[in-house]
Amino acid sequence: MYDITQIMKGSKSWDEDKHCFIPFISCNEKESLDACLKRMLQMRDKDHKGQGLWCSFGLLQGNMNEISEEHPSQVIGNYLVARKIGFPETIVPGDIRNDLYINLVSADFSRGLGNERSIEVTIKVVDENGKILENVLHVGCEQEPKSLYKSVVYYHDDKPKWIEIVKVVMPTEEFYNSHLRFTFRHRASNENKDKQDKPFALSYARLIQKDGTTLKDGVHELMVYRVDVKNYKEGDVSYLSLPSKRCEATESVSKQISTLSYSPKDSFTVSSCLCSTKLTQNAELLGLLRWREPDTNIAQVLENFLSIDKNEVVRFLQDALDSLFGILMECSNLDSFDSLVFQCLIFLVSLVREPKYKQFMPILDLYIRENFSATLAYGKILRMMKVYSEKISEMECTACLDTMKSLPYLFKFVARSKTLYAALNDPSDDEDFEHLLEELFESFITLGMETEVHLLPSQCAMLRYLPEGLEDILDVVDTRKLSNLVVKFIEKIPS
Repeated sequence: MYDITQIMKGSKSWDEDKHCFIPFISCNEKESLDACLKRMLQMRDKDHKGQGLWCSFGLLQGNMNEISEEHPSQVIGNYLVARKIGFPETIVPGDIRNDLYINLVSADFSRGLGNERSIEVTIKVVDENGKILENVLHVGCEQEPKSLYKSVVYYHDDKPKWIEIVKVVMPTEEFYNSHLRFTFRHRASNENKDKQDKPFALSYARLIQKDGTTLKDGVHELMVYRVDVKNYKEGDVSYLSLPSKRCEATESVSKQISTLSYSPKDSFTVSSCLCSTKLTQNAELLGLLRWREPDTNIAQVLENFLSIDKNEVVRFLQDALDSLFGILMECSNLDSFDSLVFQCLIFLVSLVREPKYKQFMPILDLYIRENFSATLAYGKILRMMKVYSEKISEMECTACLDTMKSLPYLFKFVARSKTLYAALNDPSDDEDFEHLLEELFESFITLGMETEVHLLPSQCAMLRYLPEGLEDILDVVDTRKLSNLVVKFIEKIPS
């Protein structure tokens, strides 16, 4: 093992012609992989006795296509791509993932009934009918997927520590009716006896929680149920009526089924990490994506959206926009939602303008060009732009400033909406649109003529971003009429 943390972070330079020595370390007979790795980290250089491997390292920037073209001598033959467990600091647009990493941490059967030794855990993904999902478990880069995974067996160890990671990859819809099943069995040195052994216990974990979110990242202590070996059936999923985690159980688990009994002295721990652009662990975001469900408090959903973690939001940018414009159009008789939707829209536009997420601006542009379909949104957006341009009190000026900074994208939405509307309706309907535009410019003029110091940032933002926004409006309004509005605006604004 060799620590390359500083090299990967770029804080340590590395000469590709320099070679380093990686020692071979043998594991003790009863030592777990976790204990072995900890021992290796604490080793002194001389403990390896000269046995090892000489290697050289090189850190190449870019994706694999770029690296293959720029450094052909460095990338020879087949190469393996190991994805990071977790999203990187900078999320690349279009990087579609749907991976759930499960880490077998440890178990303890020393205090339970019986004398459990040489324990093996088998992982399967099972649907609600007891059917095993085929080829959804991955255990290494470019390895063929498996339908089940069997852990390492530590000889005569009733407190095994595995630290083994399995990746679950399957279509999004299959997550909603599936769960992970962990079965425990003895492994015997006698082959005939080993084949006859059935699971003596099982645990399970739901992939989708009761609130519709995916299994949360972190450590999970699962309930361990002893199995009636004589009556055990592979397809029986009656355990789904029992709690899966210890935190879900009451002080005494009174509800049992004939083939299973809860074993409070036994313990089993796993950890999980979700890397998905399709599944979310955030209940507030899920509420927005499922706003059409009955009894949904839409106002509360929109308010909650404004406080969601930004990393989670950008991964669902298009889905969030679809939901916001769906609410705006389908709840058109409830104007009370217009302001909240507009705030959420400003939140999203402001988000992609941040340096950390600026790589998502092309994704937003593409959405407006190809996916946006709200033909009547232009009217509501223009009215809300006018309302927020008039928030000039010291308590509300932040909302005005955010609106001014978002003018380019707001006008993009307006222009695209008006284009789609014009393609389906009589062009003579432009009078209402032009009237809304005139009212908006009157609000801009009023804002520009204010002399309060706290409005200076909003005024500067308006003068900076308004010209950029008008480029898109030119496509949907008479050039002469727009020019008259701009001239009037310039004449009224004090120099």
